[in-house]
Amino acid sequence: MNELTQLDEERLTFRHRKLRLMVRERYLDHVWLNYDVFKAWAMENGYPELRNLRQKDKTKPFGPKNCFMARASLNGAKGKGGRFS
Repeated sequence: MNELTQLDEERLTFRHRKLRLMVRERYLDHVWLNYDVFKAWAMENGYPELRNLRQKDKTKPFGPKNCFMARASLNGAKGKGGRFS
């Protein structure tokens, strides 16, 4: 079994953190990286009654200008062939 050296572990950790940051930047608006900002937005936009976070434009990241809160739907809001049908 190969054991990683301390330097190898640090490199892997750095790469992992860098990859996570790249994913966040692609899928999450930088404004929502702060949880308190996201929580305030959610409360102002109907949470907890509305619990599903939806995107207006799926090509843009999740963020306050591109999202809205929606009611939970048993059929995934897709009608026949939805997640729960």
